[in-house]
Amino acid sequence: MKQRNRRTLWRSALVMLGAALVCVQPAVGLAQTSVSTSAERARSEPASRRDAADAFERGLLSEARTLSGTRDDSASLVVRARFAHWDGDDAGALRMTEQAMALAASDSERVDAALAHAELMHLRGDWDKAETLLRDTLSGAPQSMRTRLALGQLLWEQGDRSEATQILEAMAARYNDGLVEDLRELVAVGRGMHLLGRLRDANRALGRAARLAPDHPRVHIAFGELMLAGYNYSEAEDSLNRALEAAPQHPEAHRLMAEIEFFVGGNFGAAEERLSIGGEIAPHHLGIALQRARFAMIRGEWASAAAILDEVLQRAPRHSDAISLLAAVRYLGGDRSGFERARDDFTQHRSRSSMLWRVVGEAAALNNRHAEAVHFFEEALERDPDDAGALAGLGLALTRTGDEARALDVLQRAAREDRFHVRVHNMLELYQRGLRDYLTAPVAPGLRLRAHMDQHELLKAASLPLVDEAHDVFSKRYGQRIEPLIVEIYPEPQTFSVRSVGVPKIDPHGICFGDTVLLRSPADADFNWEMVLWHETAHAYHLRVSESRVPRWFTEGLAEYESGERDASYRRFHDEEIARRLQHGTLPALSELGEAFLAGRGFDVIVAYQLASLAIDYIVEIGGRDAPTRMLRGFAEVPRFDALAPQVLNRSVEALDAGFDAWLRTRYAPLITHPMIDVERVRRMAGGEEVEHADAVEEGVYKALVAALEGRGDQARVLIASARRRAAGAGVQEQARVEAVLVHAFHALGQNDEALRAGRSALDAGLEGPELRLALARAAAQREQLHEALVHAEAASSVNPGSPEAWAMVEERAAVLGEHALARRARLARFELSAHDPGLARALFESSRGELRLRAAERWAAIETFRTEAHLAVASALLELKRPDEAIAAFERAALSDPQRASTIKEDAREQLTRGGWRDKAPLIP
Repeated sequence: MKQRNRRTLWRSALVMLGAALVCVQPAVGLAQTSVSTSAERARSEPASRRDAADAFERGLLSEARTLSGTRDDSASLVVRARFAHWDGDDAGALRMTEQAMALAASDSERVDAALAHAELMHLRGDWDKAETLLRDTLSGAPQSMRTRLALGQLLWEQGDRSEATQILEAMAARYNDGLVEDLRELVAVGRGMHLLGRLRDANRALGRAARLAPDHPRVHIAFGELMLAGYNYSEAEDSLNRALEAAPQHPEAHRLMAEIEFFVGGNFGAAEERLSIGGEIAPHHLGIALQRARFAMIRGEWASAAAILDEVLQRAPRHSDAISLLAAVRYLGGDRSGFERARDDFTQHRSRSSMLWRVVGEAAALNNRHAEAVHFFEEALERDPDDAGALAGLGLALTRTGDEARALDVLQRAAREDRFHVRVHNMLELYQRGLRDYLTAPVAPGLRLRAHMDQHELLKAASLPLVDEAHDVFSKRYGQRIEPLIVEIYPEPQTFSVRSVGVPKIDPHGICFGDTVLLRSPADADFNWEMVLWHETAHAYHLRVSESRVPRWFTEGLAEYESGERDASYRRFHDEEIARRLQHGTLPALSELGEAFLAGRGFDVIVAYQLASLAIDYIVEIGGRDAPTRMLRGFAEVPRFDALAPQVLNRSVEALDAGFDAWLRTRYAPLITHPMIDVERVRRMAGGEEVEHADAVEEGVYKALVAALEGRGDQARVLIASARRRAAGAGVQEQARVEAVLVHAFHALGQNDEALRAGRSALDAGLEGPELRLALARAAAQREQLHEALVHAEAASSVNPGSPEAWAMVEERAAVLGEHALARRARLARFELSAHDPGLARALFESSRGELRLRAAERWAAIETFRTEAHLAVASALLELKRPDEAIAAFERAALSDPQRASTIKEDAREQLTRGGWRDKAPLIP
């Protein structure tokens, strides 16, 4: 699908005017708060009165804090009040703004002080007083766009949209008459137009502000907010980066960047770091607190989110964002009465506002509860038919519930309300143009298939048997059948991504929205397509049984577990990484898997999939095979694992955590018996972080390893000698542990003889483990000592039979040394551990017989579904096993995969059937 590369009007203007702007910029004094009228410039004010406010406006916050403390004039008191509010002293901030109003010596100062005071009163719930003050201020300064914005926002929130619109529309009239030239006033116009949904006008006003002050953070933050509202993340990120170049401490810029890190990059750690940076200058910033609550909600940490929101509401009891988020948290956590209380608190002062329902709908959609999201968006639109966000949310949610005809109509309405909404635009582009070459049709009672016309017939033939098998397995297990399962298959990664989330930014192989499953086409030939389809179909049943309330980690773990039940090679094999973290105490507890799965917790999410699968394994062991099914049904009523698990499994959360830890330690005893390198600690050291070590011996050898890995040879050799000296006085085992680490350091330096000597020393002292053995195998191979390399690789595979790397080394070394039986055993082991390797599957097909030959051929076809030879291999293996009816289906898939050779393939198929003694079946090949 073609993706428009839309550049904003003001940014294009900046490119053309850049040279002139560079020339005139020095003429603007550093203490100047904004571009002012000649009359204002003529009014000479003491520099100290301007400097604190100017520094604050420009985001020079440390400087602003210092400057504001040097005087007690109105401008300085307003700045001090801002910092007091950020420090959590709202009462003190109110006193300061009240005093600032009394001391104001100019119209500009009176407006600044009144706006700051009204904002604080608004937050504490004194809406009537805030409204009165704003009306009085506007009466005295009708040209103040910032006052109009503040009053319009207050009235809009209260539900008086008619008067709010009238007040805000006056801003546009004054702007169009060329009467708004002050930077802050232009930004206020932009925000007012944004509130009205007039995004092009908002863009123009911010463009004019940018021409006045190209580097001012206020402009770039406002533009970033505008772009984020329309999911234009690339433009938003660019603007916020510019803001942070000018104001590195600005809490609002960091808050918004955290949103991009969290929702776009999926870098939850970086998002939290952004919030921490913003919190350094503003530890009680309400916006940062709300962002933290939102992140916690999405991670399923509902108690933590509610606690944050309760704190916010103690300071700002009518805060619409906080109440709406609290309603969402209560709803998602199954606290119906808590949701109703939040809803009633919201409507008490906002009888016509749709915000809460839109926010809860968005939260439900993020938690895969799309049917419920539809309900909330519909309710939001009943309250406000022009709510562009609710229209967009409804349209996108309907695409996920399968009601595409209605979705298209709603998306068209949403596009008319908000022409800059990237997700809406992309989805409309997809449905109106991008799917022209796709066929969507029912192919059986249990399957409706959408695929590119060139691929539809083959994908129908390939997917239908698997979907039928899945329906049989899961319907028996869960007591209900999904008919039809909607399967959509996309060959273009961008189309798949837009259909999934509305933006071309994600690249998984599959995704499930309930009864709708989206897949990448196997035309990519780099993943086991059947495995992914089985996994996503399992999700569809989990969501159906749990009414879409199953925690994500649980359904991912269960889908992994059920995929492994179908084919053991479908499991993930990251045992060494899990054992490493178990040994070093960095593996999350069972009750923490929700947070770990969504927040990363510092380890690869792919490893998290296996850990979640192991959790299901443990649950089955202690509760029986039906325990996950009982959990799924329970989640429909109690969507929190910590609340439901004790009821179903008859164990406390603490007992479950302890039991899972003990179960893992038993399972991985061979791997954790001997020391393993703390890879995460080494990675952090390489990144320049301060790291707490277990002891001085570990610190010394890890420093040596980091230096070697970074190629600092001379320094590494000095550190190696130092590490050995430290270990010498610590005992034999400590010396062995150091030598085991130094194997990796010497190998990184290319000193493989030294690596072998260090490793042999560690082995002589009794150390063992796949990590050490694999390092020795690599070093020995580099020295062409193949027999020793094979010995070490075999030892690694013996300690960790689930290591694909160890078996690959065994196969390679054994083949070179002529130990063909061992090489074949290693290849078989790799086959059972490598579900996505078509070359391995093909090689095993060519070297095997019987059922193994068939399994290898089927694996090959599951990965390279569009390779004709793979389907012919399946047919050949089936004929060898005297299964002609299944072979006929494989021949048909082969013909569909290569239409130009179809007649030849079919003729050859008939001949093979005839030669095999099935002449009566040959005519079944059409």
